[in-house]
Amino acid sequence: MNRSARTCFAAALFSFLASAQDFSGIKFDKLADGYRFTEGPAWSKDGYLIFSDTPSDRLLKWTPGHATEVFRADAHGPSGNAFDADGRLYTCETRLGRVTRTDKKGKIEVLVDQWEGKRLNAPAASWRANRATSISPIPHSASSRTTANWISTASITFRREDR
Repeated sequence: MNRSARTCFAAALFSFLASAQDFSGIKFDKLADGYRFTEGPAWSKDGYLIFSDTPSDRLLKWTPGHATEVFRADAHGPSGNAFDADGRLYTCETRLGRVTRTDKKGKIEVLVDQWEGKRLNAPAASWRANRATSISPIPHSASSRTTANWISTASITFRREDR
């Protein structure tokens, strides 16, 4: 089967499966507005949502039944977020090219800002899966940086050895 035939088959299969779904029960609620670009939603096991407003340089917190509030200002271009099993927040900071961890008391610790002697370019995605938090530094354009000294693509995984 050639590529275009596979693509058409995949599109037809997707359309069939999507049409078989009943989406009438889905409800969207607008939590807040006025943000420039949001991403990196992460639910805390303590019952609140953290998300990034990257251009505005803020981490925001939403708790059901309450208004959205600023969790951290001057967050260095926050992007991807994830919580670990202990409730600590991992945040990719694109402007400083680093990954931080915030404990429940608010203490911020820089976990990584370089790999094999090269600075991270713009860590942007994070996720948690079974005792590990993974960070994917992805490339972005930055006119003032010498990209030869920066990691452009990689995956960094923090594993818990005690569990």
